[in-house]
Amino acid sequence: MVRFLGMLALAAACFADTPGALRGKLVQPVGQDPVVQAGTGTVALGADEDTWKVLRDERLNNADVELLGQAKDATHFAVSGTHTHPVFVHRDGKRLYVTYWCDVCYIRTFVPGKCWCCQKYTDLDLRENLDE
Repeated sequence: MVRFLGMLALAAACFADTPGALRGKLVQPVGQDPVVQAGTGTVALGADEDTWKVLRDERLNNADVELLGQAKDATHFAVSGTHTHPVFVHRDGKRLYVTYWCDVCYIRTFVPGKCWCCQKYTDLDLRENLDE
């Protein structure tokens, strides 16, 4: 019985932080961290360093976004790490991955900035999938 209760407690802990999603308009107030305007109001975001770079990309300002992560409460959302590709843009009825592309070197990245090869600033390249 003790073993069963221990396994039950472990299972409950594993599912306590079930991943979720937040969808709304990404707003980038001047001098402040980006927030999402969702149906429930303004939601403050938490993220890793590279995800912040994506969320602060001015080309995404006012975009219809979907962020994967975990709601901390009704007004705070922790975005999953960049390695999980947690930022999507919804446009023309499609859910698109946020990627960045260097058309000189043919290098794709997932964080905005200069191409590591030629130093050209990468272009925003919204993609339906990551396999292409």
